[in-house]
Amino acid sequence: MNNNIYNYKITSKILLQISSIMEKIGLLNDNINVNKEKNNWNILLKKINPYNIEDFKKIKKFRNKDETLINNNYYFSHPRYININKLVNNLFNYINNNYKEIHPLILISIFHFNIIIINPFDKESDKIIKVWTDLLLVKYNRVFENISLVELINNNFKEYQKRINESYIQKNLTSFIEFILYLIDKELNTFINKKNTIITNKDVKINKLLNAMKKDQPMSAYEIMKKLNIKSKETFRNSYLDIAIKEGLVNRTIPDKPTSRHQMYYKI
Repeated sequence: MNNNIYNYKITSKILLQISSIMEKIGLLNDNINVNKEKNNWNILLKKINPYNIEDFKKIKKFRNKDETLINNNYYFSHPRYININKLVNNLFNYINNNYKEIHPLILISIFHFNIIIINPFDKESDKIIKVWTDLLLVKYNRVFENISLVELINNNFKEYQKRINESYIQKNLTSFIEFILYLIDKELNTFINKKNTIITNKDVKINKLLNAMKKDQPMSAYEIMKKLNIKSKETFRNSYLDIAIKEGLVNRTIPDKPTSRHQMYYKI
């Protein structure tokens, strides 16, 4: 155990899970567009850094009394309140010092387990911790804007409790990490296969358009068409440009005169 952080083992199962998750994330990153300006997670991340302990402490004051664990399905007790500040400091130091050494998904699993055990807040601690874990996931990759670990845990709560107990008793986080990765991998697979999120020809075309443009650097329609190797103005507008503008991914330089011959376009 390092600074009150339990050890874990990188099993072949964990390696396969990480590989599977990364493959799915790569597929989704290439084909799903996110309007960063209108996305609630991105707005929140502009205000909060989930790796910053000071931001964590601003949410709510740490509990100032010892707390008895009411749920008899857990086999552990929360630490005394006088130790909370030290334990939380150690945990945040650990995730920040190991960010480049340990895969982020494993690191987030370690954070979640330990902060659940610490239980730093007197009320709504469980809710705050789960939302903070989601925030760490979104910070890691935008794909997690569409997937909530909170919901996954709630839907698999008995197994979640079992894995926490196992890891606590064994003083080893391997079982818990494998479970969290299993939930993420399974949900990514479900997300990819959902009828309303199947990667469409439209998504592919929009991504091609965005890849051909640079952020905040205006380009004429002709310049973009040349980059995309498109000759038909009608095809370009109907299948690429108009859709991107409608979805808030591209803006006009002269928005009040859409048909102006001086019109140019830039990626948001």
